[in-house]
Amino acid sequence: MRRLPLIALLLPALLAGCGGSSSGSTTATSAGTVATNPVVAPAQEQAAETKARATHVAIGSPSDVPRSKGGDNSVQNFGGEASNADLRAAAGVLAAYLDAYGAGDAQTACGLLAPATAQTLVQSFGKLAQRSGGSAPKDCIGLLQAMTAQTAGPRTRAQIRVAEALSLRDAGDRAFLIYRAGDGRVYAMPMSRQASSWRVAGIAAAPLEA
Repeated sequence: MRRLPLIALLLPALLAGCGGSSSGSTTATSAGTVATNPVVAPAQEQAAETKARATHVAIGSPSDVPRSKGGDNSVQNFGGEASNADLRAAAGVLAAYLDAYGAGDAQTACGLLAPATAQTLVQSFGKLAQRSGGSAPKDCIGLLQAMTAQTAGPRTRAQIRVAEALSLRDAGDRAFLIYRAGDGRVYAMPMSRQASSWRVAGIAAAPLEA
């Protein structure tokens, strides 16, 4: 099967304890210095939120979420089922993020990423580039611009489109949004609650197999 031409899902364990930061905030690095979170400016983030609120997503039923008989259902069993209002809000954010990603709109996509995710993304790619003797963009927008340039073709775009939101498994400020994509398959994307808003806490979704 053809896979998404995106980086793999950022595991929630990698991001544990990283939530709660906001645009323009600072984060202590392992070297003890403080670096500005590589996210968009507050005005740009607000514009991304406006797009997310205006994004309509069809809402399905948690009963349509596939489960693996005798397999790993940790995502399906994560936390508890969130309210319908939270499901709609999170689905709007994810749909707007994926639409922006597919369209190469890195500014909007970065505005809908959790700051900790953007920070981890930039730092991880920077380390990989250093090991290979190359270089990587030093901010979220530059990095996603390079990544979205790989997104092409109707099949790939279908894979990263939210056709129907099925379930939001919520535990505190962390959650998984389970949705049916344009290709008909069901995927899960980690999400993060930032104050009163939801943000995308991964870069690519993981398929859920029945």
